[in-house]
Amino acid sequence: WVLGDGTIPLWFPLYNNRGMLIGDLDLGEVGNSFSAELLWTKPPGVPRSPDPDGFKDVVLTAAEGSGRFIAPSLARFNNLSVNFLGESASGVDFTQGFTVDRSRIVPVLPNAKQVRAAWNLRGGSVTGTFSDLMRLGRFQGVILSDGTPAGLKIRGNFVLPNSSTRPTEYFGGSVSN
Repeated sequence: WVLGDGTIPLWFPLYNNRGMLIGDLDLGEVGNSFSAELLWTKPPGVPRSPDPDGFKDVVLTAAEGSGRFIAPSLARFNNLSVNFLGESASGVDFTQGFTVDRSRIVPVLPNAKQVRAAWNLRGGSVTGTFSDLMRLGRFQGVILSDGTPAGLKIRGNFVLPNSSTRPTEYFGGSVSN
């Protein structure tokens, strides 16, 4: 909800509800800029963390091309290719094509990594899974669209367990078009 003073209160539970990201997003002049002062907390001992006490002075800056989201049409997804690029040790680097079939966005065959995706064009998100031998990877991303033919972008990330014998260790990577 946008409050009367032009701010949006944010609260995201993190780390199994033992930490959080909380604060206010100030929209400023609509469509021109925004700023946020957020508190990011986490419990001690979170594994693989560069800062065991949490984060301070995090600055969020809108990237060039940011702005109002315009829901893309299904036609914009025809012949779309999504790239999965992983850490070198993950062994994951592949591209999967998508096309439109009966008002649904479906992977182009062959779909060697068994990519499954759920597209939310109205909300601007995509989530899904892929298979890499005996491991199941999960990905998520945002759909960025400014309404122009060249303005459709997908940006996100994936996680992939290291192996069945070391399931708590994960590799990661990016998802983009």
